[in-house]
Amino acid sequence: MFDFDYPKVRQSLGRAALQDPYPAWLLDSRGVIHAANLMAFWLWEMLVPGEPVRPDSLLSASNFSVQASHFERIPPDQNGEFYSKRSALVKRLDANQGSPLYAPFIAAMKADPQLAYIFEHAIPQPGRKWEYPLRIAPPRQWARVEHEGDPYEAGQQEVELLEFQVTNYRVEGEAGILVVYNPRSDSLSFFERQYSQLVEMYGNSVYTQPDNKGQEHEESDQPLTIQ
Repeated sequence: MFDFDYPKVRQSLGRAALQDPYPAWLLDSRGVIHAANLMAFWLWEMLVPGEPVRPDSLLSASNFSVQASHFERIPPDQNGEFYSKRSALVKRLDANQGSPLYAPFIAAMKADPQLAYIFEHAIPQPGRKWEYPLRIAPPRQWARVEHEGDPYEAGQQEVELLEFQVTNYRVEGEAGILVVYNPRSDSLSFFERQYSQLVEMYGNSVYTQPDNKGQEHEESDQPLTIQ
């Protein structure tokens, strides 16, 4: 998964990004999740209101499998670039080996005629392959929120789609791939309010995969050490 075309960031910036009020996670070279912030758990529906965070719902999982399980929230008509670039990357990583890390993504793509066409015709080396827009339905348990003075305004209402610009960065020292979900600028206040609500409930931890996979996943309020 490491690609020298990806923009590079220092480890200090990677740690800072994982503390931001926007979704971010750290992947290894296969696309396995090694760290994730609270907003990543929220975005991918791994938080249940009133229940504690379950770190193992994301950590050690393939990010491709996580995304594939939420395709119904990602309308193809508004996410052609997402589906085509992710398909191209999976094809490069899997190379017809049938790895379980990518099989759920491939199966989900082939199960839908429109997505199957995108997968089949994905360009192997697309331009600016490290970034893509993502339009995704909000987490169902958290879909109704309070709004004030932004494009999601109007009191208690449902937000149809959340919009992000997703960027993949190489962390220096081959420490992984940092994936940051930057919200549309005119919706920043929405995400900051959502983050504040989650911090009140769960704290502002970054969840990291321990070196000893036999131990339970650690959660820490300290900046993540990217190794």
